[in-house]
Amino acid sequence: ATYSEEKGPPRVACVFDLAGAASLGGALTMIPVARVDEALAGNGLDEMLRDNLREVSNVLVSLLISSHGPLALNDCQVGSRGDDPFTAAFVDGAPRTNADLSIEGYTDGRMSFVMLADTPGS
Repeated sequence: ATYSEEKGPPRVACVFDLAGAASLGGALTMIPVARVDEALAGNGLDEMLRDNLREVSNVLVSLLISSHGPLALNDCQVGSRGDDPFTAAFVDGAPRTNADLSIEGYTDGRMSFVMLADTPGS
């Protein structure tokens, strides 16, 4: 997911591996683990898991990136199995925060917040 200030270029990218995306999306509304596992086996999120992931991303970005003012979600894309958010290329040398995700009852995953280029005048 990428976030920007109103009408600005992307400032922050929130990147999840497929397991992290599915598990966070499932845990938000307590979707049964079997359904989350189906998404992992099928290599993609259904609409509910994707919507839930957007909500989780919005909260995480607002908590972790508060110094830049309000940010709006631009888009939310989920990679395929095996994609590693710790090594996702956005901007070489861009500051990032990596996290291993462990959600009880769900599959472990990974996520990364990457600070993208600042908007002019900031």
